[in-house]
Amino acid sequence: MNPVLSVKVYFDLSCPWCYIGKKQLEAALSQLRKRRPEVVQTVEWFPYLLIPHMPVAGLPYREFMVRRLGGEAAVGMLHARIRTMAREAGLCLALERIEVVPSTLLAHRMVGYSRQSAGAKAASAMIDELFARYFVSAEDIGEGEVVRQAALACGIGLPAPGSSAAESWVDVLPPLWVPGEPVPPTGIGVPHFVLNGKTRIAGVRPVATLLQAMGREIDRVPAGSSRRGADTSPAPEYSAPGGRAEAANS
Repeated sequence: MNPVLSVKVYFDLSCPWCYIGKKQLEAALSQLRKRRPEVVQTVEWFPYLLIPHMPVAGLPYREFMVRRLGGEAAVGMLHARIRTMAREAGLCLALERIEVVPSTLLAHRMVGYSRQSAGAKAASAMIDELFARYFVSAEDIGEGEVVRQAALACGIGLPAPGSSAAESWVDVLPPLWVPGEPVPPTGIGVPHFVLNGKTRIAGVRPVATLLQAMGREIDRVPAGSSRRGADTSPAPEYSAPGGRAEAANS
């Protein structure tokens, strides 16, 4: 039986660390595929709202960040740090153009709809599209029309408003949490990766660190195994820069 690596990722679409972390994860998985092509990889993305009670219209970005961090200088320092790490991941973010900290509820529901209607690859593409619209094009991904255009760009079909299928395209979107899906732990930093249900990695990590953790998890043997040299030590946890609940773009 081929070894398996399953990755569950908790993320929010208003978190720049999650955008960077997705690129780092994909780079690590690509390298793993070349080094160990026999490993069966699966990736699942789960919503984690950093600001669960965000108004539908969102909040003014600059005002929110200044109030949260304590001043313009602190915001500038954080943005510089984010930009540096983004460039290392091949991203160019337009943080200075962002006007709104959005409610990401509708956008996350669209990701869920993409997964239900077209599969995991479509959901991943939708996540990329929404991240790019917010952090590169500075669009408000809390707006319904922006989310609808993202779906069209990804080839996700939606019924026309007033059709027999639904009163509005929003009506076809699944709820944030579908019965049977794992409920996210509370108080975690995002992005939050769970490898094979054991090793937890919070925040943005270098590709090499992700690869090391993946290799360790793939080679792990359940406790009680009689194989000589088997790794039965407790699964490690890793922590790095990331977003925290009740905070956006932190």
